[in-house]
Amino acid sequence: MNSEEPISETPTSPEPQPEVVVEPPKNEYYEKYLRALADYQNYQKRTRFEADRAKEETLRSLILDFIPIYDNFGLIARQYSTDVTFVAVKDQFTSFLAKYGIQEIPAAPAALYDSTIHEALVCREQDGAIEMTVEQIFRPGFMLNGKVLRPVQVGINKPKKLI
Repeated sequence: MNSEEPISETPTSPEPQPEVVVEPPKNEYYEKYLRALADYQNYQKRTRFEADRAKEETLRSLILDFIPIYDNFGLIARQYSTDVTFVAVKDQFTSFLAKYGIQEIPAAPAALYDSTIHEALVCREQDGAIEMTVEQIFRPGFMLNGKVLRPVQVGINKPKKLI
């Protein structure tokens, strides 16, 4: 090797590379749009549900305050059931309750006892009884849109236990 030979220097500086900008795929923007739209729709549903629930709870509270008045109508109905004015006012009040989805829970003596709609205040064992049945109705019960506001207060007969 000849030490006098010139060493050829090649420039080590690389050629300028164009900057590579990674662009998100066009579908990514669409997916973000769909996600935002779904979030907004869920927000609308949730607020609508919460508003409906608050409205129902307010109505429930108001009706629970009106029910004792209805009970009083029932108590005096025995004495004034033929009075035309009394009957008209009672019918108007009943219509008011029905307008807001309030209905009296049907109950009759000898009906089967149902713990979801009845509240037993008195329980009597009776010979020959096969199932628990309503013997007496103390106070009517009410439902709001299919949910029990106040159960029917009843006295029941139940079968005697065989030992």
